Amino acid sequence: MINIPNYLLPDKMRSSKQKTAVAKRTCHPTWGHTFVYAHVTLDELAERSLELTVWDHDRLASNEFLGGVRLNLGSGS
Repeated sequence: MINIPNYLLPDKMRSSKQKTAVAKRTCHPTWGHTFVYAHVTLDELAERSLELTVWDHDRLASNEFLGGVRLNLGSGS
């Protein structure tokens, strides 16, 4: 079972956490999920980053970190 939690950083309280649905019984999951952060303005997004992590959830063992990425949401200008 694989899912992708994400955080809009900086977020000391981790209150921005969102995650995809769990993809069960597949080694090649695909998601068409859109994450919406309605409480953040476009100007604020330019100063933030989005952290995505991928986890394999196993009922009989601890969750396994598969990978992740942190994306700068600024315009680069």
